[in-house]
Amino acid sequence: MRSCDKLRLYCKSDNQTRCSDGPYSANCRHLQALDVRGCPIAKNPKHREHITLLSESLVTLNDKAIKPHERKFLVQLQMRRMQKRAVAQQAAGASHSSTSQLNLSRFGH
Repeated sequence: MRSCDKLRLYCKSDNQTRCSDGPYSANCRHLQALDVRGCPIAKNPKHREHITLLSESLVTLNDKAIKPHERKFLVQLQMRRMQKRAVAQQAAGASHSSTSQLNLSRFGH
């Protein structure tokens, strides 16, 4: 779907096509209800969390309401995960740098 700016409801249940460029993309800013039951993406146990994070306007997913506290929790969880990754990457970079310096010092450089 290229542009679905005015789309409010999208039912793709029991559709066996891939849902990678589905209506929950950034182009569907007003999408309020989505049903992906039966889609390949629904086989992923975390599809609800992923779709909820992708669409701020989505109110129901698979006929189940997305509650504000659920969305808030998922956003906070994603932020914590991103912060942990950033810290781990910084630590890995610093560790790699100091290891390289130690290796050079062994050879008198």
